[in-house]
Amino acid sequence: MKDPSMTTEMLIQGIRSGEDETLEYVFREYYDQLLERLQRGRKIQPKFKIRFDEHDVVATAFRTFVRGCKNGSIEVNGQGHLLPLLQQIINCKLSKKIKSAQAQKRDIDKEQSVVAVEAVFGTKPTQEENLLFEEVYETAQKKLEGAHDVLELVYIHLASDEEIKQQLPDVDSNLIQHVRRTLRKTVEDFDW
Repeated sequence: MKDPSMTTEMLIQGIRSGEDETLEYVFREYYDQLLERLQRGRKIQPKFKIRFDEHDVVATAFRTFVRGCKNGSIEVNGQGHLLPLLQQIINCKLSKKIKSAQAQKRDIDKEQSVVAVEAVFGTKPTQEENLLFEEVYETAQKKLEGAHDVLELVYIHLASDEEIKQQLPDVDSNLIQHVRRTLRKTVEDFDW
């Protein structure tokens, strides 16, 4: 239960002074509220939960808050409330974590596409072959909205139908064949 005698300025000053009990109080008081708000509000997509979850985001936000209090970069004047400030930090941290995860995924996809091109051509691809391979993939992604997981397994990982069904058990065989046909047509359109 929030102690009405503790103002936001007092809490920040206590953290800045290194008072462990103040830090523990802020954590106890706000952690569950922030976690619940995050879970109700901006949902973290399952594809990102491999890299981080709501608890990671809230914990990272608290570390940023404590660091900001200690180095003086966080100032609350007058009757500022701590919850909106912490919520704003969480929103920033969540956006940064999503952008970072997306960048990592793009880097992995590039590495995998080189490996897949090598498997197709039997040699290390030229820059032109690699660009063409990526262009075909991007074009197929636009045509196959909602089937990107299957496309990645077919095109990047060269997975068989059986391997796809093992990794994505809910995927219908017709969808896999549709992805393969669309991919073949896309390759033909590029006159590869």
